[in-house]
Amino acid sequence: MVMTPLAASEPARVVTVSQAVQVNPVLGYRRTIAAGSQWRSIGRTPAGEVFRPVVGVFTVEGAHVHEAGLVIADGRITGFYMLVEQAFVPLDPPVSVHLTEGGK
Repeated sequence: MVMTPLAASEPARVVTVSQAVQVNPVLGYRRTIAAGSQWRSIGRTPAGEVFRPVVGVFTVEGAHVHEAGLVIADGRITGFYMLVEQAFVPLDPPVSVHLTEGGK
């Protein structure tokens, strides 16, 4: 699954996670998305909008450690987008996430 990056003229959306949420990728180890963490949109996939952390790097771990973005659609994290590998890893089932628009 390929990500379509935001157009240069399209403003990036910034969201803040309101409550911590634990996620379990289909292949990999449990991760916690911290309350108060901020995420900036970088593109879209058929599974949803892709977000990178505003500060730091987010990784997921399976057989290896991968830099990843959150894929969010309709208020749910549907999976992770592996930024280097350009691959999608789903969550089954998707997990609800409470977001607020903009900074803290």
